[in-house]
This record gives sequence, structure tokens and C-alpha cells, in this order.
Amino acid sequence: MDTLSDERVLVLMPTARDGERMGEVLAKEGLDCLVCTDIDHVCREIERGAGAALLTEEAVAGDRNGSLAAALKEQPPWSDLPLVLLAKEGVGDASIRESMNVTLVERPLKVRSLLSVVRAALRSRRRQYEVRDYLTERRKSEDAQAYLVKLADTLRPLSDPEEVQAAANRVLGEHLKANRVAYFEIVAPNYVVERDYFDGVESLAGRYPVSSFGEPLLEAFLAGRTVVEADATKQLGRPEDERKAFASIQVRGHIDVPLVKAGSLMAGMTVHSKDAREWTLEEVSLIEQTAERTWAAVERARAEAELRDIRSRMEAALAAGAIGTWAWDVPNDRFYGDPSFARIFAVPPSAVAGGPLTGLLNSIHPDDRDRVAGLVNLAVETCGRYEADYRVTDGAGGWRWVNARGQVEQDETGKAIRFPGVVIEVTGRKRAEEALDRVTAESERRTRLYEAVLSSTPDLAYVWGLDHRFAYANEGLLRMWGKTWDEAIGKHCLELGYEPWHAELHDREIEQVRATRKPLRGEVPFAGTFGRRIYDYILVPILGADGEVEAVAGTTRDVTERKEMEQELRDQDRKKDDFIALLAHELRNPLAPIRNGLGVMRLAGADQDAVTETREIMERQITHMVRLIDDLLDISRINRNKMELRLAKVTLAEAVSIALETARPSIEAEGHALTVSIPDRPIYLEADLTRLAQVFGNLLSNSAKYTRHGGNIWLTAEQHGGEVAVSVRDDGIGIPAAALENIFDMFSQVDRSVERATGGLGIGLALVKGLVEMHGGTVGATSDGEGKGSTFTITLPVIKNLAAPTPTTTGNGHAGAGRRILIVDDSHDGASTLARMLKLMGNDVRTASDGLEGIEAAGEFLPEVVLMDIGMPVLNGLDATKRIREQAWGREMTIIALTGWGQDGDKARSREAGCDGHLVKPVDIDELERFLGVKRV
Repeated sequence: MDTLSDERVLVLMPTARDGERMGEVLAKEGLDCLVCTDIDHVCREIERGAGAALLTEEAVAGDRNGSLAAALKEQPPWSDLPLVLLAKEGVGDASIRESMNVTLVERPLKVRSLLSVVRAALRSRRRQYEVRDYLTERRKSEDAQAYLVKLADTLRPLSDPEEVQAAANRVLGEHLKANRVAYFEIVAPNYVVERDYFDGVESLAGRYPVSSFGEPLLEAFLAGRTVVEADATKQLGRPEDERKAFASIQVRGHIDVPLVKAGSLMAGMTVHSKDAREWTLEEVSLIEQTAERTWAAVERARAEAELRDIRSRMEAALAAGAIGTWAWDVPNDRFYGDPSFARIFAVPPSAVAGGPLTGLLNSIHPDDRDRVAGLVNLAVETCGRYEADYRVTDGAGGWRWVNARGQVEQDETGKAIRFPGVVIEVTGRKRAEEALDRVTAESERRTRLYEAVLSSTPDLAYVWGLDHRFAYANEGLLRMWGKTWDEAIGKHCLELGYEPWHAELHDREIEQVRATRKPLRGEVPFAGTFGRRIYDYILVPILGADGEVEAVAGTTRDVTERKEMEQELRDQDRKKDDFIALLAHELRNPLAPIRNGLGVMRLAGADQDAVTETREIMERQITHMVRLIDDLLDISRINRNKMELRLAKVTLAEAVSIALETARPSIEAEGHALTVSIPDRPIYLEADLTRLAQVFGNLLSNSAKYTRHGGNIWLTAEQHGGEVAVSVRDDGIGIPAAALENIFDMFSQVDRSVERATGGLGIGLALVKGLVEMHGGTVGATSDGEGKGSTFTITLPVIKNLAAPTPTTTGNGHAGAGRRILIVDDSHDGASTLARMLKLMGNDVRTASDGLEGIEAAGEFLPEVVLMDIGMPVLNGLDATKRIREQAWGREMTIIALTGWGQDGDKARSREAGCDGHLVKPVDIDELERFLGVKRV
């Protein structure tokens, strides 16, 4: 229907004159009307289309045959033509009003009222047209959708590219009722139509020059433009020879859809009508969609065919090479093998169809069975590789040699979940060297193909065709992509979410491997479902029977953790080198004045002041060295969980006091002002007093070292509930922000000083952290930056004030003066200097150089105290102590271990041997005097 027909008002009056007058009235108001001659005329025009009908009651009453009612009944479901019926006042056929969409207007007429009714009727009719248009569009959409579903259902099961093209042509031709449909592909310099659909015209299947399209059509194709013509034989400006060419193949109306891929014309679809045809937009869209879907289906079919070919060649290679494949579902103990595996093991296929692994062990030679089971268990426990040569029954009373290889796969928790691999019969290799060479060469070639395709590594494995599309991907790779097999195979890297640069990189590498026939290794970051990781990969060529590269295989391994570990190891190695250099420096510093002091004492003669001053210097330097070595031993014990705290109830003030006594000389030497602020009331801690004082002393010494001369140091303590916070703050050179995170790490070095000479070994703060954490506390550091000082804060748990701590007392004088002392030590210099010192203290001293000599001397000398070295030749100190204790004269002696070994385990062994005490070299005189005052109970 056209628009004029939709808006027409049909008029039927009693007389022709009345009809003309009514028409003039309606036309004057801008309404389109048609004056009808009789009721049959009205019925015909209703069928053509009208917006409303204006009738008189007399005209309707004269319709004795019911023509009007019949015409109205023939309307489509959406249509209910409005009728305006003119009737005399009080008169009207009720049956008409009830059976039709009638508006009754009584006469005599008022023109304005009549016009209002007519316009209302037209508005009602327009709403009906809207329903009509909606239903029409919905029907078109449903038809198109139904067509696309039918097309997909038809193409889905097809695997032959030619069958796909033929089916697509037929489905589209039948749907459009076209005379010809042809899908063509460009095979330069021609285009090829394999099989077209034709009805009432001749087939055009065949091979034709691309130039035969004609210049205008070819230009449109290359630009990717769809060409639509209603009548090719009457197209303006077309040369006569082209018109004749269209006519010769019975084409007038046609639509041509080119398929341009990556800038090149690859294929297209054309639809022909032998008659002129006005194509709708819906038809054009449907043909374009069909062309694209046909292209995708054809490409999919070709990729699947290529994959089937690769698989077929692989299976043939496996069968020819006596190679079997297997996979063990470790958690569920289900073992699966292919027919080749069953044949090699001489078992029925049902034996390798999901049964337990132990069922196959009986096929293995008894002498090999335990070894193979052990290797399998080891691979599962370590999630590592597996390889073994062993014998299996041949089913005829003999044995054949096989080589089995596999790789355990694990889940994200590190638990073994799958154990795949291959088994190869190698009997010939075991029997003769000549056969070994031949079988090995063939086996390696086939194994490379197998491993490249079936992913024998625990990582990601894949195969690219020469078109750069994936022909194979193992489960790990599919999981990383987040794709199924069907979603991934046949796709290019770009289609799987690779960034453009990454996809281009692999394109270049595939071509490089193809050209050079050599493996290629690379490393690349990739963001998949596992997050952004770093991957190491190897690409290798797969050669066909003709020696040409037919595919490129690759394996990829996630090396993110390895890279991080390598960097961490490099950092640790650098720190270790720095530490060794610094340790040498720190040891040389005190050794220099000690060595110089020996020279001074040798040359001083009677200058007692010089000797005294030199001795004090040497004592300070030795104390520094001892403290340095003790710190190293302490941090070693903490790192190995060998440190034992001697916990007791102590006050914070005690620990601070001892720390101040230790650190004050270095603070005063630098001219620093020290401010101490701790609560007056006692704060009780369960702590090792010595170790806690060591923590505070280290922090104070640290501040003294890294604060310029004449600086300020503050030690403050505040209790907050069940914790006390102790802070050591300074206005020194500060800590760079980048160093704060690792300031407590072992060997951490921050060049915080004006001169490097103020540096240390980088263990002091690590020792502080370890000791504080052993006390159940925390330690942290803050600094506003270089030159702005730093603050170290320790928090420790406090205990309730139940009882005052037991005070410690320090004795004066030489507790061991006037005693008989035996020194047993294989170090002559060490024994001699210690003996001289003890003699100067008024003791009677003898020495022995090994354990046996010490036992003999103890029996003769009967000393009150024995200082026993532990590590000695001939007989060690522990065994010597045990033998002395076995003698009646040795049971009451006080025996003190004197050794360089000072860990808790060493002290326990000396106690078990019978020692009353344990001194660590070099000996502190005050501590030695305290031990010499010990009486054996």
C-alpha cells in the first residue's frame, strides 16, 4: 500500500451530487478522499487500502448481499477499518454498529462535528498502521533469525570446505528464491566457484580470471563495498558489452558481497536474479552475514582438516615407532594407556582403561619392579621428571626392554594430580649397538614429533600451522587463555587476546624457524588468566616426510619465580661480598693497634705509663673484637633457632642502666648530649636482662655512630596498657626512605655517614630485631629523610608487679687467688699467656698440651681447678674430663671448659662430660675470676 491509500477517506452518499459536495468539504480541510459510486466500489477500495469510510445509512442498508461485511472480514488481523455512518436522528441499524467499527453521526449534520469524527477515525487508523508495521518488522526479524539458525545448523556438521560452500549457497538461494547463488574464492590470478546453487538458470561453477569482474565491480570489491543492482542490463553508463555479458549469464538483479581480509580480497558471495528485482535492506544484510559466516565455516573446516591430518600422521608415527602413551590420574589411582601401550605391555586394552597402577606392575620383570616403583614414587613426591629402562613381559614367555618417560603435573598447591608420559620399546637397542643407532635415530625423530604435539613437558605446549594459527594446545595453555579447545584451535594469536606487538613477534619467529629450520628460544611477558607472568619458550620446526617444515611446535615455561629468585640470589650474593669485605675491614681495624701495641710494649722498656696506656688500648680493641664475634655468633643462633633466653622478672630500668653503662663511652667520645626519660615507677618485664640490655645498647651505640659530633640522643619509655614502648631518637644523618624497608635485614648496609669509616657489618639491627621478637616484642624505624635524624621504637609486653626482682651482686678482688690451677690447651701461646696472668694473680699454675698429658698432670699435681680446652689432638677435652672424673682424686676437682665453641649445644656437652663451667675464648678476666671462686658440690 502507498501512503495516499493509507490516508484515503472513502465516501458513499445517496446521490452522486451529495457525494461530490461531501468530497469538496473534506478536500477543503486537507483530507484525501475518494467518492465511490456504490457499495461494491467501496469494497474494492477497502481492499486497496483506506484510512476510513464515510457512509450513509441508506447506502449500507442497500447492501443486501452483505458485501461490506464480507470485505471487512477479509481484513488482516491488525486491521479494523473505522466507519463513519450518517443516520437520521434516532435512527440507526444496531446490527451494523455491533458488528463493525462504526461511529454514528446523526443528521442533520454539523460540518465541524463531522470533520472531528473523521479525523478521530484517521488517528485510530494510524495506530493500527503502527501495529501493522511493528508486526511486519518482527516477522522479518524472526524470518532472518530462523534463516541464520538454519544456516548454522546446516553448516555445523560439515567438515569438507567444498560441502560448506555448496550448502551455504543452497540455503541462501532457497530462502531468497534467487535463481543463482555462488560463493567464490580468490586463487590468483583467478577466482574459483566450486559448486553454486542454480534454479532456472545455468551453473557458473568453474575457474575465471579476476579481471573478468570488470573494472568498476573489481574496484568496489577491492574496497570491500557490497554492490547492489536491481537491473544490471539497464544500469546507466554501463558499456554495451558489459550489458550483454550480464544478459548472457541470465543476470539482471544481483548483489555481490566481497570478503576482504587483512587488506586483501580473499573471497565473496554473489546472488543473481534473472528478472529485475528491487532488493530490500534486510536482504542485503542477510547476504552479507551469510558471506561472513560461510567464510568462517570454510576456514574452520580447513583448520580442522589440517589438524586431523597432523593427528593422523602422529598416530601413524607412534604405531610405526612402537611408542605408547599413558597418563596416570594420581589422586584417584586411575591409569590409562593407548593401544600401543597395551601392545607393548602384552596386556588387553581393558587393563589400561582406568584401573589401578599396581595392576601393571606384574608385567614388569621382578628384578626391575621395586626400582621402577621407587622411581615412580620419587617423581610423584617431587613433582619432577621420570625416566627408566626396564623389562616387561612379551606375552610369550620372554622379555622386552622398554624406556619410559614422563613428567608429573601439579595443581596450584604443589600436589601431584596427573602423570603423563610415553613408553618406547628399546629391545633392539639393548641387544646390539648397531641396532641401537638405527632405532635411536628413528625413535628420537618420532619422539620429537610426539613431544612437540602431545606436550610431554609439565608446562605449556602448542603447535602452529604455517598459516600461524594454532593447530594444538595442551590443557595448561587452554587454562591460561581461559578458552576451550574449540574456541582456541584454528585461531591466530590476536584472536586469543595477545597484544599486537606480541602477536607480531610470534609471527616473525614462526617464519624464522621455518626459514632456518633451527630452534629458537625467547622470553616474553604475558597477561593471561594466571595474571601477568614471565615466560621462557622454545620453538622448534616439525619436518614432514619430504624434509620440509610443515609446522612449528613450542613449549613455554613460567619463569616468574625463577627470575625473582635469581634477582634475590644476586642481591644476597652482593650483600655477602659486601659483608666479607666489611668483616675483613672491621677485623683489621682492632688488629692494627694490637699489633702496634705489642711493638710499643717491646720498645717501651721502663716507661710504665706507655705500657699502661698501650695495654688499655689493646684491651679496648680486643673487647671490640670479642663483641663483634659474639654478635656474629648471636645472629647465627637466632637464625637457626638455637638461641636460648634466660628469662627472669626484671625491670626496664635495670636493662636501660646496663645499656647506658655500655654505650656511654662512645656517646661521650662523640660529644653527644644524652637525655633519658623513663617512668619513675618500676616497669616489670619477663626478659633476659643481658640480652635486653644488649638491644638497648646496640641502638644507643648506633645513634652515637650515625650522629655528627655534638649531637643529641633521646631514650624515652612510655607504658600503654600491657605494653611498654622504648624509643631511641637522634638528630643524626637520618635514613633514606628507600632503605627503611630493609634496615633490619641481615647484612643490610646503608651508607648513612659522612665518611664510610662509620659503617658496620650490617648485623647489629638484625640482632636487635631477632632478640626483640624472641621477647615477644616488635621493633620499627622511622626517619624523615637524610639529615633529619631517625627513631627506633621497641614495644615489649609488661608483667604485673608481683614481687621485686632479685638483685644481683658483684664481688671484688681476686676470687681465685692462691689456688692450684692446671691449664690443658694445645695452643702453646694461649696456655702460656693465661698461665702467666693467673700466676700474677697469686696462683700456682701448670700447663699440659693434650688430653692424655692433662690426665697425667692432674694425677701428679692434684689441682683445685682445671681449665680444660675441648678441641685437642690425641685426646679431646671432653673425654679427658670423663677420665679424670673416674679417678677418686678427680671427683672433687673444679673443671671448667675453656673453648672457642660457645653455643648452647656445646655447653650442654661439656656439662654432660662433667665440667662445672664453660668459658668461651678469649676469656674475660672478671668472668674467669668468678669461675675460679666456684666450689664443686
